[in-house]
Amino acid sequence: MIAEIEQLKRIRLDEDLTLPELAQQIGAVNASTLSRLFNDASRKPYDRTLHKIQRFLRERESKRPTRAGAKRGARA
Repeated sequence: MIAEIEQLKRIRLDEDLTLPELAQQIGAVNASTLSRLFNDASRKPYDRTLHKIQRFLRERESKRPTRAGAKRGARA
């Protein structure tokens, strides 16, 4: 399975999201599409779907606070 799908699985479990909730966060991806990708290792996402997933993961990463930033915020 591709790394992006594994990342989505971790996010869903870590944040206790349902498939529809995760699909809504990604935007323009169906919960049924995510279900097929999660449950059928031989299935690969279409290019457009993969692009949306990658964009979602990049945006999440850019919003994540750095360790130094998190420590500074804790002191204030």
